Amino acid sequence: MLSWLMAQQLTLSLLIVVLLMVERKAIPILGAKLSYQLWWLIPLAVMMANIPQNSTTPIIEISHYIVEFNQYSQQTGHFPWWQLVWAIGAFMILFTGAISSNSQLLRQSLNGLNPKQFKIQWPNTIKLFSSEMVSTPMLMGVLQPKLILPNNFKSIYTESQLELIIEHELCHWRRWDNLINLLVILVLALCWFNPLVWLGYRSFRRLQEISCDADVLRNKSKSQHIEYSKALIICAQQGQHPLNIYSNYTEKLTMFNRINLLKNNTKAKRSSQVTALIIAGLVLCSVAVAHQSSLEPQQQLTSKKGVTPTIRIEPRYPIAAARSKTEGSVVIKFDIGNDGQVEHAIVIESRPSGVFDQEAVMALNQWQYTRSDSGMKNQLVQLDFVMAEDREMPNLIERIQVKP
Repeated sequence: MLSWLMAQQLTLSLLIVVLLMVERKAIPILGAKLSYQLWWLIPLAVMMANIPQNSTTPIIEISHYIVEFNQYSQQTGHFPWWQLVWAIGAFMILFTGAISSNSQLLRQSLNGLNPKQFKIQWPNTIKLFSSEMVSTPMLMGVLQPKLILPNNFKSIYTESQLELIIEHELCHWRRWDNLINLLVILVLALCWFNPLVWLGYRSFRRLQEISCDADVLRNKSKSQHIEYSKALIICAQQGQHPLNIYSNYTEKLTMFNRINLLKNNTKAKRSSQVTALIIAGLVLCSVAVAHQSSLEPQQQLTSKKGVTPTIRIEPRYPIAAARSKTEGSVVIKFDIGNDGQVEHAIVIESRPSGVFDQEAVMALNQWQYTRSDSGMKNQLVQLDFVMAEDREMPNLIERIQVKP
């Protein structure tokens, strides 16, 4: 799994950089709603980049190698510390997210409220509460959503301000933003080692809030725009107390951007929106074409290009697999750079799944080929892990012996 995640980082990082620029420069032109919706480019592009190969597509020639368990396998076994570090980081992020969204202290401090006191069409699935643990309104939960107000909300906001803020939170509920945020947290946990993912997460949440503002104020009067801006300022001021539970109202940059956009309210340009959608479509098509091209068979074999292996490191046979007498194979796709180094090695098939992947990729990354002008793309190698030394194999399979 970790090798697959690493293979997605280039596409992910490039798209995040583009979307960060959209947030910084293009919101007045494209509008808050479209700027937020453009974040769907990321999951769509990842899907396009991982479309399964059509079964009718011819398969390129695969080199086969045998990996045997011998007396040196146990001596050279290693501990996958980088996977442990990644797993610990992912667990900490998921654990922190679970704690922050399910605070037991918050649940114990909830006081039920009657939503009929507000002149708002109230959905039956959302329960209304107040709590001393919050300083700004917030929507919590996915299956059983709760809208929580501060205990002193009547003295903080005017009636019109509070109704506008509640409309903002109900907008999150209608768009299933809480569920989307859970999925985004999962992506953040899986890719926590990429700093651009953290920047992208913060940008995504800011645009989520800004797009809700736009929905709430779409058909509102100028005086209501002013009241809403005042309500946001009050939220920012109330949210500075350290004992209060965190919410996006306390994030200074988000609040500054929201108030600034309300102040400089400009209508999005339709022509710019259409252009942005066309560009987004072209990006997705480019990703799909690039992925399909990577699946097409090479017309020239290694021997014709003069690229030949000079160093092959045999993978270590996993100790656990040897103890259980497990055999299997791993098919890896990789590129060969101009300098003969192996690049972009990813597992495309393994049997049993996940047992030999790590050792196979680690060894393949140490292989060396002869230098060439253009290198080679989309090479396939199958590493067969077998226990028996005297196993008879077809002649087309080259058997290598790596000795210390």
